[in-house]
Amino acid sequence: MSDIDPARGIDELRQEIDAIDEQIVRLLAQRAQVAARIGEKKRELGIPVQNVARENVVLERAKSLNRGPAGDRAVEAVYRSIIDMCLEVQARSSEKRHDRR
Repeated sequence: MSDIDPARGIDELRQEIDAIDEQIVRLLAQRAQVAARIGEKKRELGIPVQNVARENVVLERAKSLNRGPAGDRAVEAVYRSIIDMCLEVQARSSEKRHDRR
């Protein structure tokens, strides 16, 4: 009988996932900051926050970058959530800047 704990390997892999999650959250915050700046520019230019054509470009690009193992539908679902988050940030950013004047 072996003294190696099979769960130990799972714990190490979970730590790896935790480290990746930290990077993802940092990158999401960075993306949201840029989205806020875009929202301010859109307000200055008087254009709507939502741009469906741009959203489609982002979704198609994300799927083209996908190398698996997750399928394109899963990647698209994640990116739709990211886009929704950034649209909310843009809208709030645009409203806050508008309220300051």
